[in-house]
Amino acid sequence: DEKQGLSIEAALGIDLVRQALRLANLMKPGERFIDPNVYHPYDITTTAASGMAAADQIIEVHQNTVAGKGSRMKTDLALQVFVEEPPARMAMAAGYRGRRNIVSVEACATSLSSIVLGFDVLKQGYAKAVVAGGFDTLMERHPSETIAAFSSLHALSSRNDEPERASRPYDKDRDGFVLASGGGVVILENEELARARG
Repeated sequence: DEKQGLSIEAALGIDLVRQALRLANLMKPGERFIDPNVYHPYDITTTAASGMAAADQIIEVHQNTVAGKGSRMKTDLALQVFVEEPPARMAMAAGYRGRRNIVSVEACATSLSSIVLGFDVLKQGYAKAVVAGGFDTLMERHPSETIAAFSSLHALSSRNDEPERASRPYDKDRDGFVLASGGGVVILENEELARARG
């Protein structure tokens, strides 16, 4: 299975990129790789990233080290510590190889900054299409540590009496956010080429 040895972020990113490429008609339904008749693999790149920047893997590396297993740690885990692991794995899994496969980690604004960065990559002519967006999965494996960190920042909603209404990102009465795992990516594309293919 291609997802063995991947971080959770990379596995989620692979699913997200394939969905987005299919919706954009850059990957045929049921196929695993981009359609080379539409775009050459070097014409597509990625600016997607995780705002938590491999914190999950760093916690696991620490746990291995404390348990005395640091030198026997799996190579896959060591590679997952790098913030560019998910977008690189996304590109390999979807079959594109464009240059400027870069990440911009800016905490809660990571997804938005990835989209802005993707726009810049298109504008500069480094790619004809860009996979942009973000994902975070720290709550999946380390919920206590994640909640503790954000709680100490006083960043969480305190609407514990009505949790179903606690997440209200655009409300004037917003008092913080609700933690979850997930993500999303969009395909940015050169306007002329997008119009040419309908």
